[in-house]
Parts: sequence; structure tokens; C-alpha cells
Amino acid sequence: MKQIFALCAALLLMAGCAAAPTQDTARQEERLTICATLFPQYDFARAVAGDRAEVTLLLPPGVESHSFEPTPADLARLTESDLLFYTGDAMEPWVASLTDGVLPDTVRVVDLSEGIELLDGGEDGHDHGHAIDPHIWTSPINAMEMVRGVADALCEADPEGETVYRANEEEYLDAL
Repeated sequence: MKQIFALCAALLLMAGCAAAPTQDTARQEERLTICATLFPQYDFARAVAGDRAEVTLLLPPGVESHSFEPTPADLARLTESDLLFYTGDAMEPWVASLTDGVLPDTVRVVDLSEGIELLDGGEDGHDHGHAIDPHIWTSPINAMEMVRGVADALCEADPEGETVYRANEEEYLDAL
């Protein structure tokens, strides 16, 4: 009986000595979770969010973005996200099917082509069968608008981080 009591006392003592959660652990729990469909949006989000968010790239390199179909694992990752950044229906028409009841209302889907005038798609040797060029990030001016859209969405989703997001936004815009 004394041995059981001593063992229980030792276990309780050891449990009381366990490390308390660190600020880093608490900080990670507060971080936004962001999914970006393509690398440009991923890069913009990573740069603007800094360490206040976990940013993942949805489409692997080499995958056709126009006809991509998310796997069940992709959908699981998306439903856990706070934000989904994409380039718009001209580039990723499949995203529209996600916003029609597949994703929960807690996921904010952000079309980074909003407010950007799409140009004629008269690219030599590059035909996707559309009359406009949805590769808007290739224009530095459009890329800057997309970065601003990322920063605005981050500030709305995490108002406490606005100072960080705006500073990172300005730094990235200066680099562009």
C-alpha cells in the first residue's frame, strides 16, 4: 500500500514539474492558417504574414491550375484554413465549386484578381483556350495589387497583426 502511495505521489510530483506551455506554443495556436492555390499567392502571403500565419501551397509544381481537382486530403486541409487565396475564376474555375457549400463559412475565399483588369490573352506559344490572360501576377503592377489584397485580407482576419502585415506589405512592395 505504501508503495502504491509513493508511486502516486511521485507521479503527481513529476506531473507538477512538467513544463508549462511556452509563448511559442500559444503563439502557434493563434496563427492564421492560409492556403494559396499557386506559388505567387503563396509567396505574397508568406512575405506579408511573416510568422503570424502558416501558409501552405495547394497545387504542387507542374499541376495544371485550370483543371485541378482537389483530393480529399486537399479538401480536409482547405476546410481547416482561415483564408484561401486564389487568382480568380479565369485561372482556377474549380474554386467556384468549393464556395458552393463545400467549404465551411469559416474559410474566407479571397479572389486576388478582384479589381485587376485582365488583359487579352494573345501570348505566343501559350494557349489555354481563353481570350484573356489570367496570369496577372506577371505584371509588377498587378502583383502589387495582389500583395495589397493579401495584406487587406490578413488585416481583416487578424486585426491584432495589422501593424506587422502593413510593414511587411510595404517592404514587399518596395522589393517589387
